[in-house]
Amino acid sequence: MSISRWTCLSLVPEGVAEKIKLAVIFGSSGSDVIFVTTDDEVFSFGPCAASCLGCPPGSFLPRRIDELCGKAIRDISCGIHHVVALTEEGKIFSWGSQNSFGELGHGHSSSTDSRPQQVQGVLNGEKVVAIACGSRHTLAVSDKGELFSFGLNSDGQLGTGRAANESSPRIVPLHNRFVKSVACGHNNSMALTESGDVYVWGYNSNGELGLGHLTNQHCPILLDSLSKKAAIRKIACGYAHSLALSDDGILYAWGTNTSCGILEGKMARKNVLVPTVTQEQLGSISDIAATHQCNLSAACTRKSRVFMWGHLRNQPTPCAVETQFRTVDEVYEFRHHYFMNDSHLQLCLFCISCSFSPSHFFPGNDSISTAPFYSKCLQRPDSL
Repeated sequence: MSISRWTCLSLVPEGVAEKIKLAVIFGSSGSDVIFVTTDDEVFSFGPCAASCLGCPPGSFLPRRIDELCGKAIRDISCGIHHVVALTEEGKIFSWGSQNSFGELGHGHSSSTDSRPQQVQGVLNGEKVVAIACGSRHTLAVSDKGELFSFGLNSDGQLGTGRAANESSPRIVPLHNRFVKSVACGHNNSMALTESGDVYVWGYNSNGELGLGHLTNQHCPILLDSLSKKAAIRKIACGYAHSLALSDDGILYAWGTNTSCGILEGKMARKNVLVPTVTQEQLGSISDIAATHQCNLSAACTRKSRVFMWGHLRNQPTPCAVETQFRTVDEVYEFRHHYFMNDSHLQLCLFCISCSFSPSHFFPGNDSISTAPFYSKCLQRPDSL
């Protein structure tokens, strides 16, 4: 697949388009763009009125985002109203249209910042290696395996043990465990340690924490029932469900069941409150994917067959449907999030919910007629 398939990128001059290594496409019609070139310059364009372009909106000619140029941007994640970018040096920058809950991490919640600013505070001197955004909160992992969070904390999704929102990053106590990766649901969070254990916290009304009950948790809790079954190598969060893939290629799911795909007996009609093996008929699984903005799941088998299930076109589809895609991320092609590396083009999973407003998002509704798209392309392969 080539980035030329995206109509909005046709507006980029040919000489510049050939240098694109990372692109973010979003907006109600997929017409707002942020892209990074191999020259390490960052540009944006589009009609976006939600202050997420990093520069004044309303232009269909690329404009340079000076604050990010020369920063070696390596990853981007987004919530509903905010965007976070990670540099190769391990610094993070954020900007967005709302900051009422401190989701930008700039030390205040009194105003928005439409231009990128570095997130500092306790992250000064730290090298961040991974980021993840929920709807209005952000997690960051340092190269020391330490976990930090900031933003909305209405349901304990920051994991700080406090009920207060955090406008600056705070360290999340995790019993001296080395965090390897993180994932965010709508208002819940999950961390994977180097040893393959999973910790969960935050909103839990659908059982998305997998603890066997529906009580929110304000501190990370070891998902002991899963640790006793398997060593986990990858995690993913949907809007109201969670996925975990074991070293043995077994998929576990919990939360909203139409997204979990538990089909047998009474379980098919109920939320799944503990990690449960799902989609066994697919055989050994090599990769999984989900996004915090919809109730959709995807898995790729070791035979490179890609399946999807959940809410498809507003219809609950708990049984996995085989696709023609090459990777799990391509399942989300309609959400316009592409990621390229040296060998292949993948479709990744960050998207922005309807009209940048959570009040416009309905759980289980994956229609894209009004939902902004969010896509990225990283390092164009020579073959494209």
